[in-house]
Amino acid sequence: MRARYQENAPPQLDWAALGEKIEKVIELNDAGPLFVRLAWHAAGTYSKYNKDGGSTGATMRFAPESEHGANAGLDKARQMLAQLTWEYPNLSTADLWAFAGCVAISSMGGPKVAFRPGRKDGQADDC
Repeated sequence: MRARYQENAPPQLDWAALGEKIEKVIELNDAGPLFVRLAWHAAGTYSKYNKDGGSTGATMRFAPESEHGANAGLDKARQMLAQLTWEYPNLSTADLWAFAGCVAISSMGGPKVAFRPGRKDGQADDC
């Protein structure tokens, strides 16, 4: 599994600069808890039996997952982070959501959470 993340990692992405931009979004919108929730819900589909699902795919962008009651309100988090997907075209939405959760935890006084990039985005028919 480790190689899957490293081989798909975006080339030469300035993670520190991206983290600073996420921190600004968090500060402007008081979005720390919302970004943690987004990362949590994106990861929550992982199946240890099938070894699939989880953060890879970012399929919460599409119905029916985006409309699931448990994901209510997360459209706001996705919208706040959407501009960064345009600024960083080599960054997957799946990595952005996971990284935003890590940044949010540390920006709210929690520990620095280790992050490993390389998640790929899925398509609507992956839901």
